[in-house]
Amino acid sequence: MNTVRRRFDLWTNVAFIGLALVLASSVLFSVRAGLVIRDDSAAANLANRTAASYRTAKYAVSTQEALERKYRLQPSPAIVLAHANQVSRFRRAMTSIVDSGSTDDVIAARRALADQVAYLAGTSRMFAAVDARDTSSVRSLLNRLIEPLFARINAEVDARERQTRLVADRATADLEFTNREIIRIETVFGCTGVALLGLFIAALVLQRHRLSQRHRFEVAALEAALIVDGLTDLGNHMAFKDDMGRACARAERKGQPLTLAMIDVDNFKAINDENGHLRGDRVLQDLALLLRAGRPQDRAFRVGGDEFTIVMPNTTSGEAAPLLEHIRVAASELLGTATISIGHATGNGVACVPESLRAWADAALYQTKRAGRNGVSSFDVQLHASWLLSRERVQSLRALIADEAITAAFQPIWDVTEGKVIGYEALSRPHARYGFESPQDAFDLAERIGCAPELDALCRRVALRQAAAMPSDALLFLNMSPQTLDGGLDVEGLRDAAVAAGMLPRRIVVEITERAAAHVDAIVETANALQLHGFRLALDDTGAGHAGLEILSRLNFEIIKIDRAIIINAQLDRKAAGIIAAIIAFAKVSGAYVIAEGIEDIEMLAFVRSCG
Repeated sequence: MNTVRRRFDLWTNVAFIGLALVLASSVLFSVRAGLVIRDDSAAANLANRTAASYRTAKYAVSTQEALERKYRLQPSPAIVLAHANQVSRFRRAMTSIVDSGSTDDVIAARRALADQVAYLAGTSRMFAAVDARDTSSVRSLLNRLIEPLFARINAEVDARERQTRLVADRATADLEFTNREIIRIETVFGCTGVALLGLFIAALVLQRHRLSQRHRFEVAALEAALIVDGLTDLGNHMAFKDDMGRACARAERKGQPLTLAMIDVDNFKAINDENGHLRGDRVLQDLALLLRAGRPQDRAFRVGGDEFTIVMPNTTSGEAAPLLEHIRVAASELLGTATISIGHATGNGVACVPESLRAWADAALYQTKRAGRNGVSSFDVQLHASWLLSRERVQSLRALIADEAITAAFQPIWDVTEGKVIGYEALSRPHARYGFESPQDAFDLAERIGCAPELDALCRRVALRQAAAMPSDALLFLNMSPQTLDGGLDVEGLRDAAVAAGMLPRRIVVEITERAAAHVDAIVETANALQLHGFRLALDDTGAGHAGLEILSRLNFEIIKIDRAIIINAQLDRKAAGIIAAIIAFAKVSGAYVIAEGIEDIEMLAFVRSCG
């Protein structure tokens, strides 16, 4: 009996000692795990903040370069101010890295700040040269100083952003690995402790759950920080784009309406200038609180500056109008002297394209501003019919460009005096299976969605490939879209492509349509670059637009093409005949070659000759 008791006491003592060891080990391990998780979380937080700062800096640098390019095309004080804001944004991002980053990041940030100082000095000089219309100085500054500095800053920031993102991913992975290891070891403790004491295993489970919850909360907080606007706590532009894509897909799938509202603070720049940026920030924060207090199903975003959006699922235009009017009235009461303008548009659920819906809402917002601001406007299909797009047509155009489904037809251009062909005009022909009624139909859509230069480039490549069969002395006439001429043309690339196709630039005539002269300064700059590289210029559709005299006075056209509609009208209208006579007289003085489009019979030819 005593022997059994002694054995029982022995095993009890062993069990008690084992339980004490398990409990002590568990306590020590939990403390250690908490410290490790704290350190890993701090490292992940720092890495993610640094990566976000580099991302902000990279966006600021790209925006500076875009604004600098825009200033060369259309200088204005607003662009200079926006450029300065992006410079400040870049400096803030780099300064935050200097304050809290690693040694390598601090060195890289200081180097980028130093390069930014030199880049800013160069852009200031370039802005002055643009204002003075000193094109040679602008080009020199770009090639010698600005573009190398931009490339260096962008490469530095981009490389560090990628590296810090990898560090952040590794830190997050380490945190997850640590959590998995904690779970594994605690499970071992639990399995051992369950034979000794059920309460002990329960404590371990509770501890594990607490650690897991903490980890999930920290990961969720890190993910949310990437898509939340820091000033207003609303979703940012990235979140808006993702949400719009999902909302449109859901609306199409369920056949429900989807309304998008665009909101601007009226005269926001004046609010900042007169009351300071703190007042401006307060207005944005108050407006964000108002938008967040709307219906639970509606989602508000700050997409930039003083621009906000509201995505309103399963809401018709008629249902949205009173809700948005209520927001407008409440904003007038809440924001003091500030007011807001609202424009909204509704997709019908069958063809809900995010780009189209935003373009429609923008059109409605513009209508509100034109009407005096502080109002609400809805998109009117009849009033803004030209804004309408469909997903199918956009996808067809993008597929046409990706598949390079374009052929070229060559229309001969005759010199009737000598009775010979002097050249051929390349006419693009999209394949019929993509659903475009004419080349102009495709180009109209391309200009709407901003890919006209891309379609233009495809047409040029096809025309140059097929032009090899032309006579060696014949000219090749190429049409170019307004968007291409307005800063989207790589002139050196066109020259290289022409040489590769076996054609000297002097054999290529670039046609500039008078109808496309919305941005004359930019077109003149591109045209001058074309002539410097040896290309010829032709003014197309002469007499059809309103900017012909300005273009004729600023460029040396070698060829002038009279619009066909003017020729037809001139046979019945003496004023139109006078226009033709004036064009021909100008051509004689300037030494330009005159081409009359659409001559169909001897009588029309004789009439044109009689005018000049």
